[in-house]
Amino acid sequence: MYQEGLTLSVDPNKCIGCGACALKCPNDVIEIADEGFIRRITFNLRECDLCHGAPRCVSICPEGAITLEEGTTSKDIIVIELEIVPCSECGRPTGITKKEALKIIKAVGGGSKNTVFLCKECKIKRGLRGGRRI
Repeated sequence: MYQEGLTLSVDPNKCIGCGACALKCPNDVIEIADEGFIRRITFNLRECDLCHGAPRCVSICPEGAITLEEGTTSKDIIVIELEIVPCSECGRPTGITKKEALKIIKAVGGGSKNTVFLCKECKIKRGLRGGRRI
């Protein structure tokens, strides 16, 4: 149930740009746009109804970057910009942010040889798709 006096808080230092929040948002108030080597995440809190007191973006964020807090209900627009990793073979954008890449490398290893550093076209050229053999 919606409660007055609640607001979303977004910590840009914790956000890795994965986009889980945008996928889970039922009101499309979180937008992800990749422009070259920049991923822009826009939270339009003017249109947000906080999912009636239980924001889905808060529960899905793997980094805890989005929190629901007591305070004046915000009607702001929050924009986070993150750098996208270039493909290690051709230099095009990979579609993954540097923060995402670091998290994956830390979890599975592989360093710069990891397929996370390849764009979709180079993965296909190598016979890979999403890091798996076709």
